Amino acid sequence: MANDIGVWLGGKLRDARQAAGYSSQDSLARDLGFDRTTINKVETGERAPSEEVAAKLAERFPELCGGLYTEIAEVVRASRSSASKYPGWFGKVWVPVERDATALRWWEPIIVPGLLQTSDYAMALFRARNPSASDDELDELVKGRLERQAILDRDSPPYLRVVLDEMVLHRLVGSPKIMHEQLVHLADMSCRPDLVIQVIPAGLGAHGGLLGPLILAEPSGNVYLETAVDAQITGDEAVKEQAALIFERLTEDALPRGASRELIVKVANQKWNEQTD
Repeated sequence: MANDIGVWLGGKLRDARQAAGYSSQDSLARDLGFDRTTINKVETGERAPSEEVAAKLAERFPELCGGLYTEIAEVVRASRSSASKYPGWFGKVWVPVERDATALRWWEPIIVPGLLQTSDYAMALFRARNPSASDDELDELVKGRLERQAILDRDSPPYLRVVLDEMVLHRLVGSPKIMHEQLVHLADMSCRPDLVIQVIPAGLGAHGGLLGPLILAEPSGNVYLETAVDAQITGDEAVKEQAALIFERLTEDALPRGASRELIVKVANQKWNEQTD
C-alpha cells in the first residue's frame, strides 16, 4: 500500500509540475535548490519526499493534493519507514513474537544474533546482503535491528539463552575493529543475570546444529528456522520437540557460561585487537 500511495503521490507532483510550465525535472529541481534525482525519485515513487522536500513542493504548488501534500507525504514516509526496518514478513510475524516472549533460546552457528549485534556489525551484515541498497535504506534496517534490542532493557526482559559456534567469533564481519567491539559487547552482555551466552568450541567437530540457526520462543511455542535463502516460523509440535532437543544437546556440548565469556574476551583481544593496531 505504501508503494501505491507513493506512486500516486509522485504522479500528482508530475502533473502539477507540468501544469506549472516546468517542462523537465531539472528545471524544477534547479528552481527549488535540489538535485534532479531528488525530483525524479519522488515523481516515480521510488522515494518518499523528506520533510524539507515536501515543504518546498507544497509551497511551490499550494493546491497540490488539495493542499494536503505535506500530510500525505508524511503518511508515505511513516509507512515506508516501518516497512523498511524489517525485511519481508519478518516485522509482521516474528518481531511481535520476540517482543512478547518471556524466554528465548537461540542457536547461532554463523553470525552474532540480532539482539546482541552492535550497530556497526549490523550495518556490515546488511551492506553485504544488500549491496545495491542506499545508505538511507541500510540505516533503516540497522535502526530496526537496534529497536528490537529494546526488549533486553525493559523492566522485565525475556530470559535469553544463546549458544554460539566458536566460528562466529572468528568470522570477519566488517573490519577487525568492528569485530573487537562486537565481541567486547558480547562479553559485557553475558554478565547480565537474565542473559546466558555459551560457546561451542571449534574442536568439537560435527554436531547437530550445523544445519542452521534456530530460535525457540516462549510462551508462544513458535520456532524460527533459517537457511541461507529462506526462513520460516512454525508452531508444529514435532518441529518444536526436535528443535528443543537439538538446543539441549548444544548446551551440553557448549562451554559453561564463565568459560565462554573468557573465550570471547580472549578472541577479541588476541585476534581482533592485534589487527587494529
